[in-house]
Amino acid sequence: MASLERDSVTVLTDMASLERDSLTVHTDMASLERDSLTVHTDMASSCRLGQSREGQLHSSYRHGQSRKGQLHSSYRHGQSREAQLHSSYRHGQFMQTGPV
Repeated sequence: MASLERDSVTVLTDMASLERDSLTVHTDMASLERDSLTVHTDMASSCRLGQSREGQLHSSYRHGQSRKGQLHSSYRHGQSREAQLHSSYRHGQFMQTGPV
């Protein structure tokens, strides 16, 4: 658990320690409280954490971690990939330049 404060962490645990079934966390920084978090887990804990991969739940939208359908919080954080919306333009992260 000391490696959670490092750059690249991979956690493999059981139900007893993190109260989840089978958790695998891949993150690029100590950004467990940030946006760039990818969690592969079962449906019960993924529903609770809102970090499900197949079906994006309301918390995944709230944390701006939606992958398939970008919703309002992903737009609010300027992390929309397919359709760049007002906040991505506001942050100057628009990819396609068009007429204003």
